[in-house]
Amino acid sequence: MDKKRYLRGLSQSTAYSDAGRDTLHIPLEAVRIFEAAARHLGFSAAAEELGVTQSAVSQRMRRLETALGVALFRRLPQGLRLTEAGQSYLLDVRPALQRLRAASGRAAIQGARRLGAAERVLAIGTTSSIALLCLAPRLAGFREAFPDVVLSIKTNMALVDPAEAGLDCCLRYGAGDWPGVAVEHLAGEELFPICAPKLIPADSPLLGAADLCALPLVHDLGPVTWVEWLAEFGASPPRQGEALAVTDSALAQRAAVEGIGVALGRSRLAYWALKEGRLIRPVRDAIPSPFSYFLVRPKDRRNDPLIHRFRDWLLAEIFV
Repeated sequence: MDKKRYLRGLSQSTAYSDAGRDTLHIPLEAVRIFEAAARHLGFSAAAEELGVTQSAVSQRMRRLETALGVALFRRLPQGLRLTEAGQSYLLDVRPALQRLRAASGRAAIQGARRLGAAERVLAIGTTSSIALLCLAPRLAGFREAFPDVVLSIKTNMALVDPAEAGLDCCLRYGAGDWPGVAVEHLAGEELFPICAPKLIPADSPLLGAADLCALPLVHDLGPVTWVEWLAEFGASPPRQGEALAVTDSALAQRAAVEGIGVALGRSRLAYWALKEGRLIRPVRDAIPSPFSYFLVRPKDRRNDPLIHRFRDWLLAEIFV
């Protein structure tokens, strides 16, 4: 089946069409459930995230596969695997879902400006890297969107239960497989080299990933090491004794800004420094990170309107 037909009727909420009709009417909710099941490679985890039963997820996926006329998953004893068609479908629909979330977030921000509710504290937990490099540059925009909300940010490297820590929610980076909490996927990112412009002479541009080994490298405790990243492009591991090692992505990025070496940058964290020219990408090579950004909240706070508004703001302003 032509992939273009997959997205026809994406915004329709009518019932599935009978086989043979020219236009498919796929409910948006079914696509959202598919994306969650494909991301988790499991119906149980998708059901937990979406607040529905596993049976409901399984039934909706079978109906979706019937409507599309193609199997999206291979159901194996050890779990789910995407078929080739399922992988292609996921690549097509995920950007569309992200655009819809971003549009909803922008609309929610406009509505938030008109709210006259009493002042409330929104207490969030996150890592220092996310707080400094993602949230801090956008605090003025948050204040404009939430004039009656006092934002309280607590940084901690360890994942904590928001309820036990007295937090409304947490913004976290990882695999998303944290038990006992409600977890919502926000966005992924890419990993690529970053450095100060002065580190690369203008008359000697680098040719590829292997050339990085001739430069001092900054290591941090990110999801992928330099050895693993370079191996993706057939490059040898960096020589020992030439790298600065730190334990925080923000510190690694700061070292790169100061010209100490080339750091393995995270696209979400490096956004502003790249935009302002304090950092450059010496080579264009990049790989997707195995980790993503997630909003974590107590299970009994799934329907908190303020947390929903904060999530929509994140999707509209940071994770577009």
